[in-house]
Amino acid sequence: MATVAAVANVSPRTLYRYFGSKSELFAATLEESVEKFLQQLSDRIDNSPLRDAIIEAVENADAELNGESREMMRLAAADEKAWRYFLGASSRLQPKLSAALRAATQREQSAAPSAEEPLISDVRASALLGAITTAYQRWATTAGSELSSLIATAVDAVLPVVTPPHRPSAPTGVLPPEPIQD
Repeated sequence: MATVAAVANVSPRTLYRYFGSKSELFAATLEESVEKFLQQLSDRIDNSPLRDAIIEAVENADAELNGESREMMRLAAADEKAWRYFLGASSRLQPKLSAALRAATQREQSAAPSAEEPLISDVRASALLGAITTAYQRWATTAGSELSSLIATAVDAVLPVVTPPHRPSAPTGVLPPEPIQD
């Protein structure tokens, strides 16, 4: 906590008055970032391609990140308990992200959702959260790295999993044409 207090330019005593541990401080900081991300994603997901909406939401939610934020994240990444708080905060985002992905999928596809759609959306949201948390960890622990670039790379890595295949709707009872063979 002494290092965190020094980074925040406050005394350790002041820090302990509000937060009992480094993990509690980190969790409180994350909760705020998670809420900003959800709001930013909600604002963008209807009007932008999914990739752009996700990247813009992360960038805008974390627009205030600076050297102190990076140092706090680095300290958390090095502390197993603090990093578990980070992963826990990220996993609490999963149901809301899943619902947003499911809603976006239903808007894009005119066919009725399948019975498996909630599970598929949950898996997509989990893959996306894993990519984003990995990008944050890399940003915090790699000097000179740029968060927006890492987020874009991470999102692009899982986008084939996150983006549902486009299913054209066909009239009921009509089969698609057979491929022509030479």
